[in-house]
Formats: sequence, C-alpha cells, structure tokens
Amino acid sequence: TGGISKYDGKSFTHFTEKEGLSANNVSDIIEDKSGNLWIGTDRGVSKYDGKTFTYFTENDGLINRNVRSLLEDKSGNLWFATGKGVSKYDGKTFTYYTVKEGLSNNHVGSILEDRTGNLWFGTEEGLTKYDGKTFTHFTEKEGLSGNNVSDIIEDKSGNLWIGTDRGVSKYDGKTFTYFTENDGLSNNNVQSLLEDKSGNFWVGTDFGLNKLTPKSLLKLFANAKISADKGDFADHPNNDPAREVLVKSYSYEDGFLGVGCNPHAILEDKNGIIWIGANDRITAYHPEGDKTDSIPPNMQLTNIALFNENIPWANLEQKKDTSIFLANGVSVGNFKFDSLSRWYNIPEHLNLTYNNNYLSFSFIGITTKSPQKVKYRYKLEGLDNNWSALIAGTEAAYGNLPHGNYTFRVKAMNCEGYWSNEFNYSFTITPPWWGTWWFYALCILTVSASIYILFRYRLSQKIKAFELRETISRDLHDEVGSTLSSIGFLSSMALEDVDTNKEKAHNTLNSINESAHKMLDAMNDIIWDIQPQNDTLDNIVLRMRSFASELLEAKKITLCFNIADNVKHLHLALAVRHDFLLIYKEAVNNLAKYSTASEAKINLEFHHPYLILIIIDNGKGFDPQKIKNGNGLKNMQSRAKKIGAVYHLHTDTGGTTITLQVKPT
Repeated sequence: TGGISKYDGKSFTHFTEKEGLSANNVSDIIEDKSGNLWIGTDRGVSKYDGKTFTYFTENDGLINRNVRSLLEDKSGNLWFATGKGVSKYDGKTFTYYTVKEGLSNNHVGSILEDRTGNLWFGTEEGLTKYDGKTFTHFTEKEGLSGNNVSDIIEDKSGNLWIGTDRGVSKYDGKTFTYFTENDGLSNNNVQSLLEDKSGNFWVGTDFGLNKLTPKSLLKLFANAKISADKGDFADHPNNDPAREVLVKSYSYEDGFLGVGCNPHAILEDKNGIIWIGANDRITAYHPEGDKTDSIPPNMQLTNIALFNENIPWANLEQKKDTSIFLANGVSVGNFKFDSLSRWYNIPEHLNLTYNNNYLSFSFIGITTKSPQKVKYRYKLEGLDNNWSALIAGTEAAYGNLPHGNYTFRVKAMNCEGYWSNEFNYSFTITPPWWGTWWFYALCILTVSASIYILFRYRLSQKIKAFELRETISRDLHDEVGSTLSSIGFLSSMALEDVDTNKEKAHNTLNSINESAHKMLDAMNDIIWDIQPQNDTLDNIVLRMRSFASELLEAKKITLCFNIADNVKHLHLALAVRHDFLLIYKEAVNNLAKYSTASEAKINLEFHHPYLILIIIDNGKGFDPQKIKNGNGLKNMQSRAKKIGAVYHLHTDTGGTTITLQVKPT
C-alpha cells in the first residue's frame, strides 16, 4: 500500500506515485522479456523501463483499472486480470475477455500459462481454461476444493495447483485432489503458492505459512485417494493415532511475524531463500536455520476432576471414608485408591461409585520447542472404539459413564509429527446395588421360585380339575347310572304285571316316575354346578332357598331362611360349591324325612375367614350311634373334609343343629 521498494542487497530504493507509479496500492509485479517491470495497482498498470514510468488505465484501453494479477505469455502478450474481466495487450492494442466471451466470472484474481500454452484464469466462480479457441470451466462440481480461486501455479511435473478459499487443489489433467485444514493447513483461505527448487510446496494462508515436503505430498494424496475410494474424501484418516504430520506450519511463535500472507506474494531467489509478502512486512525464510525437532514430548496426566471440580486427592489419601460435597451439591464418597502419583498427586487405581461418574482428565505433552503446537489424541478404553481427532486442547471430559473398568489413553505429538509414548490410566466405576452380581443372582432365584410356584399352582389346579371331573363322573355314575338301572328293572316288572296284576303294575310305574324325577334332579344339580355364573353366593343362595322351601313346605315345616349382607359378594369355586351344595341338600333331606320338626332355621353368615352355614330344627333328634345305613352322615363328613371345611353335628331330644364352615375364594 506504500508503493514498491527495490533492494540491491545493501539498501532500499522506494517508488511511489510521486516517482510516477500509477498508485501506491500494488497487487502484482512481473518482468517481461525485455527487462521492463510491469506493476499492477488499484489504479491501472505501470510499466518501468529502468528510467521512467508509463501507465495504462481505462482511458488507454484497459478494461478496468483495478488490476489484480499480471502475466506475459510465450508470445510476448501481456495479460491483466481485473475486477471486470481480463485485458490482453499485444504491445499496441487491448483485447477484452469477460463472461460474454466465455469466462466463468468477471472477477479474475490470478492468471497462469501452462507448458502447453493453455491459459488458466482463477475467478470468484471457479477456474477457467482457455486454449485459444474455447473456454472450459472447473468448479466444486468437477472436484475443485472451492470456487473462489486466489492463485494458480504449475509444478515441475505439469500438475496445476490451485489456491482457493477452501484449501488447495491439485489437478493432474484428469482428476482433482485437495487438502485443507483437516490435513494440517493453518487456514483454508489460501493466498499464495510456490514450489521451491527442492520440490517443497509452500502455501501462504490468512493465518500462517505452510510447507509440505515431496514425501509428505505423496503420503497426503495417497491418503486422499484411500478416503475418496471409501466415499469419505473430506475427512482423511484421523483415527490413526500414529499418523504423521504431513503439513508443517509457521506462525508467530516460529518467527513468522507477519502471520497473514498476501496474494501471489511468495518467491524463491537464486540462493534458495524464500521471500513472503505478509500483512505488514516482507519475511525471508532461510532453510539452513530450520532444524527438525525429533525429540517427542514427555506425556503426563496432570489432574483428574469430578463434575468439573478439582478434588483434593492428597488431603483425602488418609481420609478415604470421608464424603465431600462439591459446589454443585454432588456428594463424592465411598471412593478408593491405592496411592498418589509422585508429581501430580493423581490417585492410582481409582475406584468410584456409580453416581460419581463425570470425570475430566487434564494432560500435557512437555517439549521445549513450539510447545503451543503440541497436538493430542485420546480414547477411553471401555467406551470409545476409536481415537479422537487431533486436538490442541489439554482436557478430555466424560460424563454419565456406566459402571465398568476403563483405561484412559492419551498421546502427544510435536510440531514435526513425533509422537510421545502412550500414557495409560486405569480406573473403575462400581455398579449400584441393583447392578451387582448378587442382585442379579437374587433376581434369577426369585424368578425361578416364582416360576416354580406358578407351575405348582397350575399343576394343583389341573389336579383339582381332574379330581372334580372324577367327582362329577362318579356322581353321574352313582345318581344317574343306578337310577337308570332301577328304571330298567322296574319297567320289566311293570310289563310282566300289566295284564295279570294291574295294581302292582301301577305301583311299579309310580316308582319309575319317582326314579325319573330323582335322576332329572340329579342331572340339573350337576349341570347347575358346572356353570361359571353360579360361583356367586347370590345364585347359590337362590338355589338353596328354592330347594329347602319346596321340600319343607311339602312336610308342613315352617322355614326361616336368614342371609347376612356381607355374604353376597363372596364366591365359591366349582369344586367347593359342588360338595357344599351336596352337604346342604343331604342335611335338608334328612331334616324333612326324619326330624318330625315343625320349624326349621337356615342361617348363612360370614365371619372372616369362614362362610358359616347353620341348619337348625326343633324335631325329635336322634342318636348317631344307632343310625343304621347312615351313609348320608358319612358322606357329609367326607365331603366336608375333602373341601377343607369344618363339619359339626349336635342333636338331642330338643332338635338337631348342623354347622358347616368353609373358606370362600
């Protein structure tokens, strides 16, 4: 911005607008075949023949005075890249090239003629190739790293290198490959490019200077090809902890004080010194002074924090039964560790509870040269499958860790790509009580016991169902089978007597009728028993009342039937209901046939846990020991025992009382 300066090795001579320069803001300088200097400025082009300045603006035929880049082609034509297209000057007249003629964009920042004579224009919308007849465009769509092109050079092998706002692209005539900050560039906004005599490749960016050796370039683009084949071109193999540093960067800490580089402002002189135009100065790089740092960093773990708070491990070494409360209210307790490390008091073999599981690891790679450029990779074995990307930070945080055994692994790499030994730190997060082996064992035992109990219960239910089917079958056989046999025998007798003894035949037919009714009643009882809706006491009571009323009314016995209110909600299972009703009917039948009573009372009550049936009459009573053929009493006792009921009989000359206690379901 202050003109141009000439340096003869001893002193500087300055040229500004005062000396005839078209403007002080200089963008580019070239020397033509005749030894004239051409200087591009923001107010036109100045030609200096060693004595005087001649300048060209729009008035002289230039397409635009804001000149950004200059080129003399093999034919001696001068090309001027401007903010409104390109001007070609053959020494006499100007020819214009814009979007109308085929450029991809009129904002042209750089020009190159390759070894075959093709011209390449870097614009704000990609790269344009001009073969003298036609224009061909290359953008991100074709593989360019970015569309805003700042500089173009051709290397010794004929490859094009294109600096963009998104890294550097290499074009071999067929395909593009590129590298960016992900590969080690100090910044993606590239301003200047240079291949030196040794084959090193230099990249000037907005935030520092970068150098790649020929060996680094081969490896870098080999990695790029592998990544491209895998469909992951933009993120090269960052999971390899031993990956070399392929791009060496120079910044303020390395003596590159200008920091940011200017467009096209890099040159190697005949002595191998690299000259870089930076933000506020020219910097000279002397390769003999750049010594390789081959000593890897010394890797150390410096702190372990919990919930982002430092823990006084040294104070806790003798007080491991102590609980401490952090500023966020979290309690840290029940921790264990063997000892403390020598230098940084790190607890060795740390054991933490399941809820003290937010850890931060602080670490450092100690080196004497460019310590600010040390990079790190880490992983938590037991949680991470891959190493982290290269980072400049010195802390790794892990929150909400599940219980288990872990090893934190970390490595440091110096600015030359030399790696430290790996530092390993092992620790344990213990499980909560519900995650311990004995809790799992208890759960398995409980589930197994539950399955066993359920199996036994279902087996018992099946056995009960089988027994019930046996009972119903037996009752059908006893009640229905024997009755049908009697009917068959009596029918034969009636047929024999119908002609000879009509009175006897009539009595026999009456017996058949009674037997048929008896069988029908038995069948009705069995059918009623097996219907599920009759589980409720309401339906059972209706049947009990109906049976007793019909039977006792025929014997002119007054019946008082009392049902407690707390009985109605109860249920009797099928097996219990069946025998309960048979006991009841047997007792009422005996009362009607043998008691000679005038009054009877039937009470149904519930006194937890028993349903209590009481049948009372005021008849003559009887002596149970003198009863012949007393199968009815024995059946009542056996049925009561079968269903787990309590049966009690009391009888004397004042009447009889039968009590039955059964547990409802």
